[in-house]
Amino acid sequence: MEIQLESTEPHTIRSYSDHSILVSESTLYHSCIISRQSIQTTWPIHTIEELTVDHLAALLQDKPDVIILGHTGKPTLLRHIASELSKQKIGIECMPIGAACRTFNVLLSEHRAVVLGIILAQ
Repeated sequence: MEIQLESTEPHTIRSYSDHSILVSESTLYHSCIISRQSIQTTWPIHTIEELTVDHLAALLQDKPDVIILGHTGKPTLLRHIASELSKQKIGIECMPIGAACRTFNVLLSEHRAVVLGIILAQ
């Protein structure tokens, strides 16, 4: 789905599907992590169920206040991860890819410290 842009923020999501994300002018086909500061194109996660506390380091590199996880699986509560992040006063939301991309763009345009982890179907 194409997203109408009103923002010129770096790393804004321009379009998405269950299999790819268009960030600025780059199309990504694998799970990735996106923030205002960086794009990590090699995130070795294939399903939301694989995510463990050990995977948090990659999401925390840019010191977010909020982490958004977008995926294609069933709605999931990540209590073990949310518990760990709450100790650091970091929020986490898990949602479908489209909602995650739109939410990321809004928070990015508000200059929030947000990180988006996208888990793409392979």
